[in-house]
Amino acid sequence: DPVPGVVTLLNALRSAGVPCAIGSSTHRKNIDCVLERIHLGEYFAAIKDYKSAKARFNECIRICVKINAQPEAIEAKAHLAAIDMLENNLKGAEKTLEGMLRDSEKLKINYLICESALLLSKCYAMEHQYEKAEKTEHKIKPILNSLDVIWLYEKSREFEQLFRQLHVPHTQLQHSEVNVLDVLSDSINRHYEN
Repeated sequence: DPVPGVVTLLNALRSAGVPCAIGSSTHRKNIDCVLERIHLGEYFAAIKDYKSAKARFNECIRICVKINAQPEAIEAKAHLAAIDMLENNLKGAEKTLEGMLRDSEKLKINYLICESALLLSKCYAMEHQYEKAEKTEHKIKPILNSLDVIWLYEKSREFEQLFRQLHVPHTQLQHSEVNVLDVLSDSINRHYEN
């Protein structure tokens, strides 16, 4: 079954004419299977068709800005950045994530600060900007320690799936992939040590 309130939210969004899309690093067959099991597929206009998904996320951002739903607009930007990363448009992803990080810091939304910073760190590392990547990770470590451990697990799993699909030469893996996932793992471990 879907999480309580999801169907109500999706019905409200559909009634308001807000398009919904799934932009995920999970394999399409898994997404289709889950949506079929929980009967939610009808609510989504685009699933993993990057061009269409980008258009839908941009529309979502436009509507969110119009109705002053800033956190939701920032979350949609994270999906746009992930799509840019999958398409190897690292400069586009960087620009989106830097703006997302600024907006998240301004609103003081810790989980969005961490999500944008971790993805940004990955972009920097993929572009061989290892010092920038490490500084970005270091900056958010105290914030990560304050986040819910379930969020940390979910992001760790989500990022691991995303990173597997990125076009990263094998020589970069030790610099770009391990750090972000290790930062999340370390934060999870600290939760259990305290």
